[in-house]
Amino acid sequence: MPVFEIGRRVDGGLYYTMREVRGQTLAQKVADAPGLAARLALVPSVMAVANALASAHAKGIIHRDVKPQNVMLGEYGETYLLDWGLARAVNAGGTEQQRLSPDITGDVINAVGTPSYMSPEQARGRPGGIDHRADVWGVGALLFEVLSKRAPYVGATAIEVMQAVMTRDPDSLRQVAPDAPAELVAVCERALQRRPEERYQSTSELACDLEAWLAGRRVSAHDYSSVELLQRFARRHRAALAVAALALVALVTGAAISVQRIRREQADLRRFTSQTLDRVTQAFATIPGQSAWVDETIGQTLEFYRREPIASTLTDTDRATVALALQRLATIHRAQGRMADAVADLARCRALVGLDPLPTDLPLAVARLACETASAQTDRLAGRSKDCVARLEPLWPKVEAQLGAFPDSGRWHFAVSSVGEELSLCRHQVSEGEVEDATGLMTRSIELERRGLALEPDNENLRRVHALTLRDAVIPLWDVGAPQKALALGQEAIEVARPLASSHDYRGIAALGGSLRQQGMMLSWTARSDEAPALLAEARRVLERGLELEPGSIELLGELGDTLLEQGDGAAAVAPLERALSLGAPPDYAESRVMAVLLAGDLRRVLELREQRHSAVESDLAATMAAMLLGDRARARALAHALRTDHVHDDVEAQWPKGKVADMMRRSKSPLASKALAFI
Repeated sequence: MPVFEIGRRVDGGLYYTMREVRGQTLAQKVADAPGLAARLALVPSVMAVANALASAHAKGIIHRDVKPQNVMLGEYGETYLLDWGLARAVNAGGTEQQRLSPDITGDVINAVGTPSYMSPEQARGRPGGIDHRADVWGVGALLFEVLSKRAPYVGATAIEVMQAVMTRDPDSLRQVAPDAPAELVAVCERALQRRPEERYQSTSELACDLEAWLAGRRVSAHDYSSVELLQRFARRHRAALAVAALALVALVTGAAISVQRIRREQADLRRFTSQTLDRVTQAFATIPGQSAWVDETIGQTLEFYRREPIASTLTDTDRATVALALQRLATIHRAQGRMADAVADLARCRALVGLDPLPTDLPLAVARLACETASAQTDRLAGRSKDCVARLEPLWPKVEAQLGAFPDSGRWHFAVSSVGEELSLCRHQVSEGEVEDATGLMTRSIELERRGLALEPDNENLRRVHALTLRDAVIPLWDVGAPQKALALGQEAIEVARPLASSHDYRGIAALGGSLRQQGMMLSWTARSDEAPALLAEARRVLERGLELEPGSIELLGELGDTLLEQGDGAAAVAPLERALSLGAPPDYAESRVMAVLLAGDLRRVLELREQRHSAVESDLAATMAAMLLGDRARARALAHALRTDHVHDDVEAQWPKGKVADMMRRSKSPLASKALAFI
């Protein structure tokens, strides 16, 4: 609360004036609330108190008397935490507490606070034994009262309450408020742990869980069962699941009427299973840590289609459903580094759908192209770009000629575009002589995607694919000497991806973070290099946020490592790159790691990493510089010779000395960077 004036009256007495606060206390609001729903509307105010305390704690102040009577709610939603008369300042170094002057609390030997809401360590009255976690308890007590309409401890006298606080846990919230949301009960129970080290370790952490509950996200304090996860999904997709539930009820009812209707309703069951495969798995794929669950669910649902008599009577719709599930499963396996499983999934996918002739059913047509494109992409990522070209070269003119088969479908435009895009990337890798042709093909694919997104502007999956396509097109354009076009496409990729990153879809966040990193990298090569640091800093923030949602994402870890490397912070880049490689990241990340280790100054490990894997231009560059900096001139000369002979087809000069390696050294924070730069 602001103090407006301090002065002395005529009679010598001191006075001060401050803001007048109008409203009702949280205690009054809880008492007047007609039911649990009305009390749950007060949770944002509890979160505001937690944030206010976090601000105070950051300044070394603890409140020590958090209770509903000290929280005032204004007419327009304002929340004030009042009565700081028992507050105490704590030295940042954790030494003896510093009393606020004048000290009228008397807490050297006595308990301080309000018995029904004070923490056990306050009740014991031990000097110096109270820290900010006592206020975490206080916020938990507020939440307890909001959920149950009573304090955590009640008794006939203050002494009786104090004795209870010191000797036993609070009354069970599950018993006194059985209808309270399980997630909020878990938050409250964690905040009210008797041992401070078992509570939330900050009110900020507690506030984050309350914010997550309010936003419908997962709460860290609660251990979700599979049933609860499905219930959360059902709440967010009531309409779609209501339709599916009605179809299932109709199936059960109809089974008692006639065999003919049973057969019709078996088709409904197939559609329901298809929805599970398509919608539920996609929704859960955006929930942190659920990739293994999605993998298992897809596998179990696919078993449904292998059962008799289902397997012998697959319709085109069934085949499309199974094919797309196999393609999605292959993507999951590839991201986990299980390439053999991914290849097997895609072989089954292609066998199921074939290629000729093009079907008249849209889902099956999309599934056919998805399986073939995913197979070609797997070839490219495994270093078999020639196989990728051989697979897609004859397919591209056929599917482009069939674009008009489904003119109003955005999905079909993207399916056709994916063939051209993947063929372009494979051509670009195979031969420099085909770069111009590859670039033209990529431009055509981008145009198809723009038309497709215009047909389905609200389709987030298409938007994410489009952002990634734009990003993939940038480097080929740069390579053919069109930097302005490359930068324009890079900026478009960022703008397309931004709406995705505002949600909690970690894949959309990865698309934005990668686009920002790439744009910052390219700008650092131009006269606009002063714009690069801001983009790289934003990329780092975006990717770190994504890793909070999905800590095991290879893509997010790799992009973060590369971003830190672009910033010149090799020491920080090592950890995410190591983590990505341990999870099965592609070989490119190994090359980034060796450069990060070099910038971090671990020269001998650079040489060890070079010996552990096949020769690659980045690792050979790093090893050459490490050997020279270690004074091993003979080894440095041998490695430099290998650069000229083993990488005759690589553009070594573009990377060393005038290209990206030297640029990386200039931006590096490492003290070795200047020596390496002088050497190269």
